[in-house]
Amino acid sequence: MDEVFINQLGGTTVEDIGTHSTRKGSVSYVLSLAGGPSVIQVFLRCCWSLGNVQDRYVFLDSGGDQFVGRSVGGLPVSDSKFATLPPHLSSEDLEEKTKVGWEQIVQAFYNFNPSFRVISQYLFASIVFHVDFLREELSPAHPLFQTAAFTRGWAD
Repeated sequence: MDEVFINQLGGTTVEDIGTHSTRKGSVSYVLSLAGGPSVIQVFLRCCWSLGNVQDRYVFLDSGGDQFVGRSVGGLPVSDSKFATLPPHLSSEDLEEKTKVGWEQIVQAFYNFNPSFRVISQYLFASIVFHVDFLREELSPAHPLFQTAAFTRGWAD
């Protein structure tokens, strides 16, 4: 094992990281936030049982799932930015990209899981929104700039 990698993990080895590490870590993080989601919201989002009685009488409340998701994403709970929408395409832009065909913009788009196709449209919108920052911070030879989104001018 690469010694640098182990040091970056704080002495943790790959064997110490399991398939649920991120999930459990996210729960610990979100529950430690002052003003963050309630334990009930977090448990329901994780599809964890609340026990027989609680499962019968405690239900997902309006917006709890989104609250947990934004908290896990690291958005500042006590800041107005918490309620800010992510970059997204206008209905006209979305219609245009769909008409052209997403596979012309994002390679192998139709090989993606249908749920991920929706997410990848938001990812594309985020890249377009941050294109000036990306051009300033990344090398012109970065692989991102070799994708169809950039070589065909869709990200500009």
